[in-house]
Amino acid sequence: MSECAVAEVAPITLFHRHQAGDWGDLCEEDWAANESALEKGGRLFSAYDLPTAVRVWVIT
Repeated sequence: MSECAVAEVAPITLFHRHQAGDWGDLCEEDWAANESALEKGGRLFSAYDLPTAVRVWVIT
């Protein structure tokens, strides 16, 4: 069983948050790096802490 299933979180929900610019549980520096990458091009990443204390990363 996947960590998302154990936490009862649909992975698509995390992808939608990422796509919408909700970078999740990132520090201010990483959040700013994403905003810069949107303007200049580059890698985007998000981190979401599940209720089970597992962190899921989405990187595009």
